Amino acid sequence: MTRRAFNPVATILGDAACAGGPWALLGLVPGPVTDQQVVEALERRLQQIERHPLGGVPEADDVRLALHAAAAQILNPQVRASLLSGGGVPEPIRPDRTADAAAMEVAPFLHIIARHGGVNDRSLRQMLVVAAASGRSPAALISQIRDMLVTWSHGRRVRPALRTGRPHAEKPAAPATTAASPAADEPTFGDVDPGVRALKMIVVTAFAIIAAASVVTIGVLMLLNTPQATDKWIPDPPPVADTSRPGELFPSANEPPPAPPPSPASDEPPAEAQADDPIKMVRAIAHAASNVATAPESSLEEFGAAARGLTTRWDRLAPDQLGLAQDSIVEFLYRSPTPEIGESALDSVTAIPSPQEWTPERVLAEVWRAGILSRLGRERDLSSGLRAKIDERYPAGSVAVTTDAGTFVRGGLARLASMPAEMVATPPGVVAAPPSPALAKVRTAAWAAWKRAASRLSGSDEAGYDRMVVQALETVLTDGPEPAVDHGLGEVIRELVLSASWRKDSLARRWLIASFSSPDLSAADLDAVTRTLVQKSGSEGVKSDMVLGASSDEKTRLELREKYAGAWGLSDPARRDELVAAWREQADLASQPLQIDPSQDPHHAGALAAALTKARLSHAAAMMWAGLINEPAALIKDPGEVSNRLMAQAAASTPPRRIDEGGTDGAWAVQYLAAEHRVPERLKLLTELTRSNRPLGQVDAEIIVAEAVRGSPEVVRNAARDAVDLWSSSPAVLYAMLEESYRMPKTRTNAETITLLTMARLPTLKDPGWYAGVRRALVERLLHVLTTAGPQRTIDFLADELGATCAGRARPADAAADPIDQSASVASRRSVEREYPAVAIEDLLVHWRKTAEPLLPTGREPLTTEAIERRLNSRLALATGPIQHFAARHLAVAELMAYVVAIEQPGRATEVAIILDKLAGDRRTAGHILDQINAAELAMLRLWQIRLEGGLS
Repeated sequence: MTRRAFNPVATILGDAACAGGPWALLGLVPGPVTDQQVVEALERRLQQIERHPLGGVPEADDVRLALHAAAAQILNPQVRASLLSGGGVPEPIRPDRTADAAAMEVAPFLHIIARHGGVNDRSLRQMLVVAAASGRSPAALISQIRDMLVTWSHGRRVRPALRTGRPHAEKPAAPATTAASPAADEPTFGDVDPGVRALKMIVVTAFAIIAAASVVTIGVLMLLNTPQATDKWIPDPPPVADTSRPGELFPSANEPPPAPPPSPASDEPPAEAQADDPIKMVRAIAHAASNVATAPESSLEEFGAAARGLTTRWDRLAPDQLGLAQDSIVEFLYRSPTPEIGESALDSVTAIPSPQEWTPERVLAEVWRAGILSRLGRERDLSSGLRAKIDERYPAGSVAVTTDAGTFVRGGLARLASMPAEMVATPPGVVAAPPSPALAKVRTAAWAAWKRAASRLSGSDEAGYDRMVVQALETVLTDGPEPAVDHGLGEVIRELVLSASWRKDSLARRWLIASFSSPDLSAADLDAVTRTLVQKSGSEGVKSDMVLGASSDEKTRLELREKYAGAWGLSDPARRDELVAAWREQADLASQPLQIDPSQDPHHAGALAAALTKARLSHAAAMMWAGLINEPAALIKDPGEVSNRLMAQAAASTPPRRIDEGGTDGAWAVQYLAAEHRVPERLKLLTELTRSNRPLGQVDAEIIVAEAVRGSPEVVRNAARDAVDLWSSSPAVLYAMLEESYRMPKTRTNAETITLLTMARLPTLKDPGWYAGVRRALVERLLHVLTTAGPQRTIDFLADELGATCAGRARPADAAADPIDQSASVASRRSVEREYPAVAIEDLLVHWRKTAEPLLPTGREPLTTEAIERRLNSRLALATGPIQHFAARHLAVAELMAYVVAIEQPGRATEVAIILDKLAGDRRTAGHILDQINAAELAMLRLWQIRLEGGLS
């Protein structure tokens, strides 16, 4: 049994590659072709060899040489014309013995060129070593190779067709001719193996084309200038062939060649023209970071291209790859040799697409920008120029100091939380109108990218993801155009509803129950939500008749709310009746007349404390009206807990006569200064001081403030900031900060510290008047603290608590979306932003306006909405100062509430009118404006009594 000879061309490229000369070898159809088509065909064949399991054997190199030779033949116009005419490949002139001897001498160098894939650094270095060992000079070597290759490339020789595994007819050689015919003295091939003869001719032709073009031009320069060791020309390793299916190990000869890769546009960066692979971009950033010190320009170009591509592809990275990208960016900025390089790199990292409309790319880029800026914000050792740019570009409103501040996830989540309001907002001066189908599709895709980014950053925190989805859904329904479904947001609402968790004890269930009684959500909005729940969610207990009509009234909404609460087990009639009974008992106690002794309470703080107790009961009533049962229990149990505690503190305190009265004598400051550069000891002293929570003296305060704004290292600076935050209302700390303000570094962290201390809006960091704004805010805050220290200070705390209850009554569903201890004071709830009374009362007024707007008056109401608005405008025109403006809006809230209750229960309109008359009389006889605020809260409490009797039972 004879063994079949191994044919590398047929094995690797298929039998068809051996059946048609150079055309079949390249996979081309014989005929007119362009040079670009030939080059692309050559690339496809070379890639096919790389993917083949035998692509690394020596025979595969022979096939590569054959491909280059075939391409050279077709690229030559004379050879191509001869092939197409059927005349075969012209043979080169046979060289004489001198040329043969030269070829034998040059052959080692040609083998070196072939082994190293052409003329490059490695082949040139090895040729120089061989030439030096043989005693030949570079000039002689160049001349010898050039003469030999020129002879081969311009000669003519008839080349037979390649032998394949199957017998086929070979074309006879052309007859010999005279000297006019170059092949006259050429001997016949006789019995020599045609396959071996073909491979030899392929090697010779490849050397002729490649070396003649490369050695003569590039080789001379490279030999005269000794090359340095570099990997710049080393190509990336080819992709590993997919061997998951056995049939792909040996491609079929009939398999069509793979499509050529798209050629990159000339104006795009090289990295952006590569495959859409974020992992390669991360590697490019890491590679640029490692080389930026030695090759800044090329590294910056590589970094910029990869960073711009990563801004819209980061969501496809694994957590470790995302962390590597962040670390590489930080490393690049630290290792940048010049400020210009670092600033250009920062521009690439924070690039944002320019289109006005929200697209998936813009959503991902916005989140990336916020996340990477948050991560860079904790790098305190960057150059001042980079720090200024980071502070300037940091997202507005991201000043909350939390335990995980300064991370990519924290910054990205903060941007995701603020993005829905911008995505549904209508630009100023533009009338909201239904978008075109194409634009609606783009918006839907942008929201899909938002959900993908939220899920990616939330990770395993399912509750956090649900919270973000529910908040986004509420933003679309309340801030978007009305109705949202008619403005291209129907698909967005459906996707958000289906993305939320509607399982037992989920946040979405409590939010929907509370939303049925919220005037901020129209019936059309709830129709879209409930219809999606019924048709597609499969939520437990939801039936086909639990869809709210787009034109349903409030009674229908409350009935459907009870259906959902019963289906989800959130309705407890016995518990609800028990809660209402307890609330009525506390309301009767709070309604007792209040006696104020001006000699004991000259500022009428007791009236404001009584108003706060009534306001907390009204807040509990608003939550019960929204369908909440567990949340208002703490308020009902002891509504006067906060008021009594603040009044007790006011009675026990006395105004200080000096800034540092009652403070330490500076003994702690002496110990701290003695620690010098011993960081652990300094941290220990700061920790002991904050735990003691004793009054601060001026010396200690100056040390703490100096460390908070200029301390080093960062851990000490952060510990000092915690101490400043703890004593934020201390006059000594405020005065020390005022003294430090003129030399304070202008950083975002210092701006946040000043904002927390003064509770004032500062100019931007790039504003030349930033320092003046800081000193003005500190002076105002210090004067305020000094004048309100002692019993007067209690009024500020009571006012803040009253503002918090106004905000809670305006948005009672927030208690379900963000459950907190309602019995605690605002000052102790660090996670909740403080609602100032002026802003909170405006929100409450808007809430009751929306509640009254859809109601049809019966004629029994004591006041109309037009009369209420006229009275409000008149009172605001006469009001002076924030307290009187608050009282004017506070009174309008009571009147709007009376209007709503009178329409809801026409039979009790007379009782509503009596309540308003009593309010007017109490206001006329009030001795202080705080007494008027207490009278308005009493009227609202009585109106809630009427409303609950007719609505909840």
